[in-house]
Amino acid sequence: MQEPAVRYLGRTYETDGVLWMSNPATGLEFLFSGQNLTLTFLRSDTTCDPVNAPHVVVFINGVRAADFLVCRSRESVCIYDRAAGALEEPACVTVLKASEGCESSLGICLEAETTDAGAVMTATEPKAKLIEFVGDSITCGYGVNGVLGDLFSTQNEDATKAYAYLAARELDCDYSMVAMSGHGVISGYTEGNEPVTSQLVMPYYEKLGRCYTEDEAFSPQKTSWDFKRTADILVVNLGTNDSSYCREIPERRQAYADAYVRMLYVLRAKNPHAKIWCTLGVMDQTVYDSMTEAVARYQSETKDRAVYTLKFDLQRPEDGFAVDWHPTATTQGKAAKRLVNELKGHVCSQSE
Repeated sequence: MQEPAVRYLGRTYETDGVLWMSNPATGLEFLFSGQNLTLTFLRSDTTCDPVNAPHVVVFINGVRAADFLVCRSRESVCIYDRAAGALEEPACVTVLKASEGCESSLGICLEAETTDAGAVMTATEPKAKLIEFVGDSITCGYGVNGVLGDLFSTQNEDATKAYAYLAARELDCDYSMVAMSGHGVISGYTEGNEPVTSQLVMPYYEKLGRCYTEDEAFSPQKTSWDFKRTADILVVNLGTNDSSYCREIPERRQAYADAYVRMLYVLRAKNPHAKIWCTLGVMDQTVYDSMTEAVARYQSETKDRAVYTLKFDLQRPEDGFAVDWHPTATTQGKAAKRLVNELKGHVCSQSE
């Protein structure tokens, strides 16, 4: 079959006939008419550890149709088979990396395979607006398929069940995610007294992503992002991991606020026309006041009024807890609804 016409979703990088991706919910989408379709998936690391394997989900006409791990360095998977059931055609096929990039990166060979000589693939049309999410494990959907007491694996992580993806879909917007579990603004998650400066999001914001298991095949942290399409709306959800370091210590909270201001300058420079929402609160609200202080200071310094704050409701025990006290699908759905209600008027009001 000829190299297909597909639309890329999120931050992706094409080279030598392979579409590489790192961040959660990145992938591709297309319309397909035909009997069957097989795609070949690659993982860039050589460990082939199933705990860290790329987690892939496939939606057909918006309905989850496949869910699997890429456990070998190269795997071919039939993602569409009309014989399996009556499907409206052309079918909209969406293939997404559901797990985050820190654990593993994913490649998709763009030369698709089919036994149907008359099969046709065409790219879907982009949405009018783009929302970019900058976040941590909450945005990644960390542990959402598991329960408290389970050990984390990419099998129980699914960004398509997290608030960011759900909100973008409800708002009918394209999206991009820069999200890494355990990462923060001045410190990653810690149980000690020193900041974990090796787990900060912003060093990777201008890159394709980050992966702990680098390989010669693909290194997202060495691949610059082109910002050819900038965000119309930017949603930042960072501070939950910083709270483990800042706690109630004034000088640490001030350091967080200072770094947050610097982050806003970078985000604005890269997204000059975006409305920016600074959010926090699903798992922890400790540094929320420091975040609002940072926003107010940035607004005072720049006169930039297109920056807003939003406090999410804390997760509730009756909604359960996922792996490592992370939000369940129920809690993620509530956060998505809160965000949609906040953004929908702004999405509709922005000029085309």
